Amino acid sequence: MGIISFVKKWTLPCAMLFGATIYTVFTLVKPLEPLGEAVAPLYTKCIAGGYFPDALCDIL
Repeated sequence: MGIISFVKKWTLPCAMLFGATIYTVFTLVKPLEPLGEAVAPLYTKCIAGGYFPDALCDIL
């Protein structure tokens, strides 16, 4: 099995597991809630910047 085939097979399952784990941690550990509220606007701008490159000007 080549490296490309390995990456194709395992990237999505690993990302889903990582996302579910992080979501669970942030849901169950209440002291992390303010961190999520503080990071959300930056995260939203980064995602928007990926879809709309002109929005990157607002971040930089």
